[in-house]
Amino acid sequence: MSTRTHAFIAIIIAGILGGMAPIYMKVALKEFTPFQIAFTRFFFAFLILLPIAFIKKQLHFYKKDFFLILFTSLFFAGNIVFFVTGLSHTTSIASQLFYLLTPTFVIILSFFFFKHKIEMKHILSIVTGFLGGLILITRRGDKVDLTASLGTAEGNMLIITAVVCWSMYIILSKKLSEKYTPLNLLVMSSFVTSLISGIFLLFKQTNLIYLYTHASWPSIASLILLITLNSIVFFFLYQWAIKLVKPFSVSLSSYLSLLATAVIAIPLFGEKITVQLVISGLLIGVSSYLTFKKK
Repeated sequence: MSTRTHAFIAIIIAGILGGMAPIYMKVALKEFTPFQIAFTRFFFAFLILLPIAFIKKQLHFYKKDFFLILFTSLFFAGNIVFFVTGLSHTTSIASQLFYLLTPTFVIILSFFFFKHKIEMKHILSIVTGFLGGLILITRRGDKVDLTASLGTAEGNMLIITAVVCWSMYIILSKKLSEKYTPLNLLVMSSFVTSLISGIFLLFKQTNLIYLYTHASWPSIASLILLITLNSIVFFFLYQWAIKLVKPFSVSLSSYLSLLATAVIAIPLFGEKITVQLVISGLLIGVSSYLTFKKK
């Protein structure tokens, strides 16, 4: 198979796994805080990945790239922390809908940081994308109704912050992927994420051992799936796809993630598809289409 075919398969699998992540997190959030989930996911992922990287001799960094790798990993950590925190105040479907804006944010960030050219279709993409996002952020109504359909404005703002961090990570890691393997970058990102969330938990004096031994089986199972499927397999495939094709192409996995989330969240959590959600989704979908549309 060609390189693009391999990347396409990786994007499909990553998209489905990405859609499962908010489902697992929703279950785990019933008994664990966002920082506890973030630390557990990436501390154990780091412990698993580190010996593999050593065995495969894929754990090396050039001194001149150290701060760039660290800077990139901070955006990775920001995506995780902001997402899981925002998810406790919004719905699974709304959270995945925002990730369709990733290509739009990549365009904006590339313009400001790397002076990439913005075309007219990109301007239209930005406008329609933000209109769709505003519907989710600014809508007001009954708190119960918001929880069942669009989430809260605060939760959605946190999700948007996570998407911005993720978009920046994609841009920066694309450059690093020319020198380093996906496993190499994932080990560093896992370490930084677990370190940041671990420091926060130290200040909170959290007894994770007690929580692990007294948590219900659904919550523990969700954490295990988050560690294995979503902290290792998903990010490895995503990072590998970034190495093979353009960041915009990799962003297409967000569509599959949204579909996978909706299929499970609607019957499991009783989340609703409302008129506002559909309108927002259409606007954001048009935004993504304009991003990928050729001249």
